[in-house]
Order: sequence, then structure tokens, then C-alpha cells
Amino acid sequence: MLADIKYWENDAQNKHYAIAHFNVWNAEMLMGVIDAAEEANSPDIISFGTGCLG
Repeated sequence: MLADIKYWENDAQNKHYAIAHFNVWNAEMLMGVIDAAEEANSPDIISFGTGCLG
């Protein structure tokens, strides 16, 4: 799910938790991060470069 970062920043600050940030380099890494975030019910920030797209 895509969401407004300000919402999650405010929620994390108010509830005293951190938001993980991951740099992914391929589709396998991307799916691993997404699967783990869904399993943990955790918001994550995911970054990737153009190499991941093709």
C-alpha cells in the first residue's frame, strides 16, 4: 500500500516506534521486504533505482 509519509512519521513519533527503510536491487529483494512487512504488520520505506525496473 502506498501512503502519505507524513501520516506514518506522525504515527511513529506519537507511538514511539521506528519505520524501517530498505534499499532493494531486484524483484526478489523487493518481494522479501514486502512479505516481511506484511507478516510483521509494519510500515516500511522501500527505495529502488532504475536497475530494479528492468
